[in-house]
Amino acid sequence: MAPYVFDLREKYYSFHLSELSRIKSKYTLILMKMYQAQKMGNQKTVTITGEMNDWQDWFLGVDRSSNWTAGRFKQKVLNVAVDELIETLNVTIVLNTIKKGVKVTGYEITINSD
Repeated sequence: MAPYVFDLREKYYSFHLSELSRIKSKYTLILMKMYQAQKMGNQKTVTITGEMNDWQDWFLGVDRSSNWTAGRFKQKVLNVAVDELIETLNVTIVLNTIKKGVKVTGYEITINSD
């Protein structure tokens, strides 16, 4: 029985209705879900790291990921989600761009709940 309980705990997300009612962007909902999935218990700091293709697949879906440049993706998706999540959940977020030379290869988001 224990494996089923742990599996349910890992895959179940709960959000307060007051938090969801203030969300305007679908990208913020996706980031909020990713944050809740990575958070273990009362953990204060959560880090989400991925390559550029991973981030675009998570937020835009597999079929649209190749159409967006790294700059456009960061401006229209990540910055919007990060700013709104800061306001909604009262957390601090650090968004780091991972580069190889001048090319953006991915992002790392660190969310710290106070």
